Amino acid sequence: MKLCFGVFYPIALFLLSNLAWAQDPGSPDTLYLSAPSTAIDDSLGGQLRVEVWVKTDNAGTGNDISGITLPLIITSSNPSANAVLDTTAAATFSGTVVALWDQIQHNAQGPPQTFPLTTLVGAVNFTGGYFAGEYHVATLVFDLDDTTTFCIDTTSFGDSRPELSTSFGVDYRFQWQSPCVAVTLYPALTPPIFFDATGPVNLVICDPTGDSIGVDFNTMDSALYELPTDKVSIYSTVPGEYCLKVERDPNDTSPETTYSVDVRIDGTADQALISDSPVPDTGQKDETSITNDPLQTECLSLAGDANASSDYSLGDVISIVNYVFNKTGCDPKPVCWISFLLCRGDWDASQTINLADVIRAVNYIFNKTGGPWKALPVDPCCL
Repeated sequence: MKLCFGVFYPIALFLLSNLAWAQDPGSPDTLYLSAPSTAIDDSLGGQLRVEVWVKTDNAGTGNDISGITLPLIITSSNPSANAVLDTTAAATFSGTVVALWDQIQHNAQGPPQTFPLTTLVGAVNFTGGYFAGEYHVATLVFDLDDTTTFCIDTTSFGDSRPELSTSFGVDYRFQWQSPCVAVTLYPALTPPIFFDATGPVNLVICDPTGDSIGVDFNTMDSALYELPTDKVSIYSTVPGEYCLKVERDPNDTSPETTYSVDVRIDGTADQALISDSPVPDTGQKDETSITNDPLQTECLSLAGDANASSDYSLGDVISIVNYVFNKTGCDPKPVCWISFLLCRGDWDASQTINLADVIRAVNYIFNKTGGPWKALPVDPCCL
């Protein structure tokens, strides 16, 4: 197993290395690239994620893949894109099957903003690896100001050469599929959405068509759930309301009792959708919604829409009354009654919720004279 990454790996690995490549234990394995989304924002740029996957048919004792050495050369066609490769372990290996391996590293052989760029991605595990299957092993993350085309190919330098290694210490070459990746601008009215949760919770996001993504399922196009950070990236969106459901993470044993969720619709700053809210009880979910309408990207809700139904009714009045009097019936109270956004119940934009908001809502719904009584928009309730 010849995994040479400078002085990063123990000398024991060098003693295991072979001087020549061995034969693949099965049919030739393949490493290939996959980009969930290749579009960025027209004015503010964005981020490109290129995933590296391995496909293997290895079987039999000692033939599991337990080491990956991937020296790459990357070119960018547009210098004005100001591309920068993120070489941190968190960016490269989060959400991959090697994230918890004994050694992981990504070393650029020059400034990460200077292209052509040579870089080395590597991982090794001393207690076994993976047999037949397809596995996400790394992600190349680029920050960009403009469109460009990246071409990514394997290379060799020093003692580093492209190879896979088995737990028996056998190094062998793989087939490399490396199409160039053209970065474009995302279509009008479909900006990407990014959710970021903190606290012992899991997220479920559903889109206007009924597709959804969670920790262990995904029916959305070009969407990614990153563990253990609980970040959800939806690169291919459709116009309309997106729902957010928050539930307790049964595998998180941290003593934290609150959680927060930020959301960013590409081209805007992060918005605090939920801040320091009590973690739901097991079996319960907190729910709210946002829009991805790029003309209202700083607006997350309809003003006064306390029950998040996207229209006005007595249900909103009842929800506000329940909030004011801290009624039981949902959890965590009282914020559950206003769908976790204060501005949903703040009809008079006073930055507080009280009986004056109830009266204004009743007057609007029953079309009382003396108005206008419509809920006053206040960020982020300004739809």
